[in-house]
Amino acid sequence: PVQKLIEDVYEIESPNLERREIVFTSNRFGNSDLMLVTTSGSVTTLTTSPNPDNAATWSPDGNFIAYHSAVGGDLEHIYLIGRDGLNATQLTSQAADYSQPVWSFDGQMLAANNQKSILVFNRFTGEVTELNQPGIEPRGTPAWSPDGLRLVFQAQAEGDMEIFYALTLTNEFTRLTFSPNYDGEPLWAVR
Repeated sequence: PVQKLIEDVYEIESPNLERREIVFTSNRFGNSDLMLVTTSGSVTTLTTSPNPDNAATWSPDGNFIAYHSAVGGDLEHIYLIGRDGLNATQLTSQAADYSQPVWSFDGQMLAANNQKSILVFNRFTGEVTELNQPGIEPRGTPAWSPDGLRLVFQAQAEGDMEIFYALTLTNEFTRLTFSPNYDGEPLWAVR
């Protein structure tokens, strides 16, 4: 019954299963690179950087992949590459310990935190906005609101891990939880 359900979903979404692609990280050539595999088993190498590449995430339209490329230790840069493996573009100017990049629902923006601030990248203009407030240290992967105007995230504040959201246009932070216990890994409801 589960296999039949999966087949029915694929049939509804796309009658051509050959076009289904999955991005993954592989060290089959001695270094972590990004690769694509189709549902028919055809494999294509996307990156061949001497640095380990990982933490890939698809754009909502399926045309781009954002990912990390390590530069040493726990530091890395965030890159954007086409689904064909061409035109890799470095989005970050300074190496840091970045969270996995996340796409806004409309695919125009990417966000990631570097444990000091949240960086928001505009895919079309190349503009980078830094969201930060004194005493608030973002952790984990931020999550976009459905309207693309806010990011919810966990952050170290006053010695506790709490939930905040930030307005991306004004850099206003709002603390949502006040607990001496761990509060983390928030996600917006999509309706």
